[in-house]
Amino acid sequence: MASALLLGAEALRGTGAHGWGNALDLLRLALYWFWFRLAWNCSRNVRHAWWTAAVRAALVAGLALTALT
Repeated sequence: MASALLLGAEALRGTGAHGWGNALDLLRLALYWFWFRLAWNCSRNVRHAWWTAAVRAALVAGLALTALT
């Protein structure tokens, strides 16, 4: 879903509809933020505590990459 939103946003920008491309980017960021919150809350449900830190670091890195692209 996020990939389709990214490709759609770039296609719209290619046609000159920059506002709609930006709207799709915001929707993609909102989708990722929703998933991020669910994954963050569930990251404590592990047997070894170091997995929580590893998963949360990956989530933050993914959020940063999503915001930058």
